[in-house]
Parts: sequence; C-alpha cells; structure tokens
Amino acid sequence: MEEARRALIAAALAALREEQGPGLEERARALAEVLAGGQPLTGEAWVSARAEAHRLRGTAGSYGYAALTVAAGKVEDALDQRRSSPVTAAERAALAGELLRSIADPGTPM
Repeated sequence: MEEARRALIAAALAALREEQGPGLEERARALAEVLAGGQPLTGEAWVSARAEAHRLRGTAGSYGYAALTVAAGKVEDALDQRRSSPVTAAERAALAGELLRSIADPGTPM
C-alpha cells in the first residue's frame, strides 16, 4: 500500500515538473536577459529583478529543479549583497550565464 502511494506521489510530482518546466525556463531566460542588459540594476529594476530571482528560486525548488534553484539563489544573494552599489556588468553577465546553463542542463530533479 505504501509503495503504491509513493508511486502515485512520484508520478504527480513528475507531471507537475513537466507542466511547470517550460514556464520556469521562460522566466529564467527573461531574468538572464535583464541581467545581461547594458543598464545597471538600480531602483525599480533592482526591485523587480530581485523579486523575480526570489520567486524563481522558490518555485524551482518546489518543483525539484536543483540547478535552477541554486542559480536563482545566487542572483538573489548577489543583488541583496550589492543593494547599495549596483552589481557590475561582468557580475550580471556571469549570473545570467549561470541561469542559462541551469536550464540547459537541469540535471536530476531533487
């Protein structure tokens, strides 16, 4: 009985990952584009990017996307640490690259 229940839960989680994956990928790509853009992240742009990184980190974690969770967390943490001074273009490019790599090779779900 317990094994059957676990199998149902695993199947349900796999279906959710399949359903949510493309949306998470789109969101990660959009955030990477913002990060890679030429404008510094200040004011409302910083608030929006930080909020999206936070949501992406949590949602990816909830659906078992470990690599994306880590990459979005690095973006969120970097933005938090550099709140008073903008994240440099080189730092933003590195973070954008990590986001894109995380969706290109998501690895095994958590």
